[in-house]
Amino acid sequence: MKRVWISSMLLFLLLLAISAVSAQTENLLIDPGFEGEVYNVISIDPADDTRFHVPSGWSGGIVPNAGGPPWINAHPSGFPHSAGFKIQGGRSYHIARGGATFTAYAYQQVYVQPDSPLNGGAWAYIENNNGGRVRAGIDPTGGADPFSPNIVWSGWTTARNGWVQVSASTTAQGGVATLFLYATQDTPADPNGVYWDDAYLNGIPGVAPAQPGIAAPAARPIVSANANVRVRRGPGIDQARMGAMDAGQSFPLVEDLGNWYAIEYNGEVGYVSSLYATISQGAASGSTAAPAAGGGAPVTTGASAQYIVDYTLKMRAAPDQNSTEITTIPHTATVEAVGRSSDNNWLLVNFEGQSGWVAAWIGRLQAPINSLPVQ
Repeated sequence: MKRVWISSMLLFLLLLAISAVSAQTENLLIDPGFEGEVYNVISIDPADDTRFHVPSGWSGGIVPNAGGPPWINAHPSGFPHSAGFKIQGGRSYHIARGGATFTAYAYQQVYVQPDSPLNGGAWAYIENNNGGRVRAGIDPTGGADPFSPNIVWSGWTTARNGWVQVSASTTAQGGVATLFLYATQDTPADPNGVYWDDAYLNGIPGVAPAQPGIAAPAARPIVSANANVRVRRGPGIDQARMGAMDAGQSFPLVEDLGNWYAIEYNGEVGYVSSLYATISQGAASGSTAAPAAGGGAPVTTGASAQYIVDYTLKMRAAPDQNSTEITTIPHTATVEAVGRSSDNNWLLVNFEGQSGWVAAWIGRLQAPINSLPVQ
């Protein structure tokens, strides 16, 4: 009888421990349903301007044609889809290159508790009768390389013309983990779209501020001008001028084209000659958007935290997306957050001598949001 009681007690404690871990687990992704309207340009095909975008909060890449027939791994498009192919909500994420094949991936890095369980994946729809497959993977070390041996992948799925779920599980090895959504094809077709929706990376939230031994999510490279240089609308000196970069000024890199760099410039894609600029890691310093009238003076509240911007972001006069735009904060900039809205969807920040509101979910706040006062 005593042995049965001990066994029952051990079982109860085990279930209690499992329940405690499960209670702390949540989907750590920004915009897991791809509902946002703001997308970042990751890569541009200079031949026809086909653009591969990823949603704000995500990053990604393509595997380019390595010199074979032009239909193999052609440059795909990536954009929000609001028509019929959705699990729920108003949008899904659509990647396609009709009449060819493509290999493309999206990924997102999140802060997690080391040594905690992770489960991640998404739903995929393959609009292709001839070939194509998708998979999801988790890098428990938080890397951004889709070919890293650290990634734990789901199996490939080739189910077509219907939604399928791909999922992988592992254990975090550090303070950052990465979810990858990967698609590739073998045979050209038209249409040949891949749609992603309802992604998830379930885990225990980690510590956002950088700490020794915990790597922060990788930042996109920047392009810095070595001299005053013109920014053009295409990769060539015959292309129209759209602006200029001063020596030392920098903007986020979109794509390295060899002789030219494509950059994020004032909300558009511009091109600068690689003879007068270099690529590096760091925070972009440039912003060509002029401050609008009405920007308030910096606010001091006694409580503040750094906020790292993950996308070129509009600062507004009030916590409302229809409010007056004060200025634009460049991608990868770090600003001072001094307050929050009551619903935690907006942050009051100081930037370049002005104060205004920005969307809280488009960047990374380096402290608990509840540590900031409600404004």
